[in-house]
Amino acid sequence: MPQNKCIAVVASLYPSGKALYRGGFVHTRVAEYIKKGEKVKVFVPAREESEYEFEGVRVRRAPVQRIAHFLEKCDVVMLHLVHLSLTPELDGAVVYRYLLRESVPTVFFVHGYEAQRAVVSLRSEFSLARLRSSLGLLYHDLFYIPKMRRIILRFLETHPAVRFVTVSNWMLEEVRRSIGIDLRPKAVVIPNGINTSRFRFEYRWQDRHRFLSLRPLVLGGKYAVDLAVKTMPYLPKEVVLDLYGKGRDAAKIRRIIERQALQGRLNLVETFVPNAELPKLFAGHGGYYAVTRMDAQGVSMCEAMASGLAVVSFRTTGIPEFVKHSETGLLAKPYDVKEAAGLIETLVTDKNLYTRLVENARRFIESIDISITAAKELEVVESLI
Repeated sequence: MPQNKCIAVVASLYPSGKALYRGGFVHTRVAEYIKKGEKVKVFVPAREESEYEFEGVRVRRAPVQRIAHFLEKCDVVMLHLVHLSLTPELDGAVVYRYLLRESVPTVFFVHGYEAQRAVVSLRSEFSLARLRSSLGLLYHDLFYIPKMRRIILRFLETHPAVRFVTVSNWMLEEVRRSIGIDLRPKAVVIPNGINTSRFRFEYRWQDRHRFLSLRPLVLGGKYAVDLAVKTMPYLPKEVVLDLYGKGRDAAKIRRIIERQALQGRLNLVETFVPNAELPKLFAGHGGYYAVTRMDAQGVSMCEAMASGLAVVSFRTTGIPEFVKHSETGLLAKPYDVKEAAGLIETLVTDKNLYTRLVENARRFIESIDISITAAKELEVVESLI
């Protein structure tokens, strides 16, 4: 692709010094594009205009009306979770309308929120005890999704230069199931890339009894922390699980740990771990327990696989596209914690199995290294210009 081309990345979420975890999957891509010599401009909807720098990337925050003006100077636009909003300055519909009206070459990433109905994907989150959260989910399904569906359909049917990108075949099919739109004629599947130079492989058999999970501390729902807790009674006492994260149910989880006398076996660490510090956290762990009810990919799981941790998860949603049972990890039936515990026990007692899984997992993750996936995304850009 000619190096004088300008790529605009528009995202409602992007990391900053005050919010390290917001949109890291977007920043990883942008940093790699720049590393490859591309000219990239990053825009984030905001009420007032400002600029900041994050790890060498300049980010401009501005009202959407101003962002649409800035996009006139760019050759292609890449969209990540550009949200619709009742606040005029933040309403992504302004950006979508501009791209449609001007037929600007567009790479439309579909991550899930913009195409999944909460009543299906987050059914367990509905609760009278969490009325505000439940009302938010109803708003998402009854107002947000119908509007977003119309936008996606317009791009699919009328835009002459658009490609949709999903991180897994499961997510591509999920769009069809959830909102009834088949994106396949104009879609490509490209996983979130993993920085394998940061996550170096180490053989960790000596640490096989110590497992790790990185999850928001929410019982139930897609994060499935409850499954991690329910697994522990079925595991040999020498197997330890360190659970890192933050969330509304931290106190409840601690009470369960105390009530079930799991202290020392299930260790709750209430903190978010910056991506740059994950290699240090992986050290001392030999396994990763990827509890989930819904993941289009599972980036932290893939980073653990790159680092030599053996993975146990469930045969659900997008996970089997990244964890091949008995090849790159072990998969239990969906949400069957007793079977998952049995797989963990097998893993920590079978050195040959452990060795084969972690070595195969590393080779697989190298096939979705960020340099490879970013190059594929730039090929999509080139095909549109």
